[in-house]
Amino acid sequence: MRRRPLASDDLRRLIGIPFSDQQIDAITAPLEPGVIVAGAGSGKTTVMAARVVWAVSTGAVSPDQVLGLTFTNKAASELGARVRLYLTRAGLLSGPGTGTCTPTCTRTCAGSCTGPGSGSEGFAAEVAEPSVLTYHAYAARLLHEHGLRIGHEPETTVMSDASRFQLAERAVRRHRLPIEHLTTSMSHVVRYVLALDAQLS
Repeated sequence: MRRRPLASDDLRRLIGIPFSDQQIDAITAPLEPGVIVAGAGSGKTTVMAARVVWAVSTGAVSPDQVLGLTFTNKAASELGARVRLYLTRAGLLSGPGTGTCTPTCTRTCAGSCTGPGSGSEGFAAEVAEPSVLTYHAYAARLLHEHGLRIGHEPETTVMSDASRFQLAERAVRRHRLPIEHLTTSMSHVVRYVLALDAQLS
């Protein structure tokens, strides 16, 4: 059911930011692909969070239909916290809880995080709130929830680049035969192994 969307002045009061007209245009733009180009510290994260609030206020989407993806855990935590805070202020976040979930978790959790990636077993009750994750965590969630469709066990994990490098380095160091005919640099051999792995996967 569509609601009356929040007006620009309502958004400014709700979030406590004197958004510029350009920022309001970005927040209230039609729900279609778009790009925000701005420098560091210009308010991109706040604008993205405000856009979620505006979109939910129109009734075009529900909170649990929102997916935010970032490159780092820090960015995921910051964006997720702001989105949940602003939705709660606007009275648009419903469900049994509005707990924060760790960016590496593969589920949306209420209260304390207990999903895969959190170090705990079992899942907390699902709540109707947005999912804000790193790309890596989102891929892990997809693998966990749908892995059986492509022949992977749900417990399969996605390795980070750092973990892949460490594993390849361990394998190379355990190799007993000389590697001089390849290179004298251990790091070069590790990169060769990773490149071969990428070609074979």
